[in-house]
Amino acid sequence: STATLTLNNVSIVGGAFDGTTLGAGICAKTKNEQALSVTINLIGTSTVSGSYGIYVSGDGDSDLIITGSGSLSAEETGNGYGVGIQVSSSIGYANLTINGVDVSTANGSDRGIYFRSGTNNSNAALTVNGGKLTVSADYGITYQIGSNAGGGIPSLTVTDNAVVDVQTGGFSINSTAAFQVGAGGENTGGIVWNGSNGTVYGNVTLQNDLTVGADETLTIGKDASLTVPDGKTITVESGGKLEGTPTG
Repeated sequence: STATLTLNNVSIVGGAFDGTTLGAGICAKTKNEQALSVTINLIGTSTVSGSYGIYVSGDGDSDLIITGSGSLSAEETGNGYGVGIQVSSSIGYANLTINGVDVSTANGSDRGIYFRSGTNNSNAALTVNGGKLTVSADYGITYQIGSNAGGGIPSLTVTDNAVVDVQTGGFSINSTAAFQVGAGGENTGGIVWNGSNGTVYGNVTLQNDLTVGADETLTIGKDASLTVPDGKTITVESGGKLEGTPTG
């Protein structure tokens, strides 16, 4: 099953989870082993909130794609357990792809982004192609592989100078396979922040001025580069650290 939803400067308010009703601002589900692919097209600035901001659950493979020209805030307002964005599958993989837009999850979410892949060998993947993903939650980005800790691969891929900023909650990995983080190709990449520690993956050109604050560290990773074009600056505040040498 496939579905496309366009959000044009809207605010969607869901409800509270009561054991029967999810209370999701946006909810899409399938059954009978059907795969599910949902595309959300953004125009302007939109907000989605509820016990789950966005809940996508395929009985087969599940894909959520967020794209367009706007921005989206997915917030948990369930007064307890809640998730900004959840992508789940009963028997397959769970993927979230963000293409060139700004997406944030905040407002006290228990989990900012939550992946649940269906079987012990199913992968779960987050791909950010340009734009910025900002996560603030008790558990920032969670990967649940299978019912316990299966061997499916949890991954995060950044391309096209994307920034992933997990401000609070970090990464929670429930898999026996190693968490794979990296750039999507030889001539592309992005920056991933885990709290106060940032890493440059691949070849990145700074899109906005960047400040490395006190007690923060930005590392230009192995085989990575950070280019500072004309008109852009990097500022390292007292107590901050920049490891590696930018170009430009």
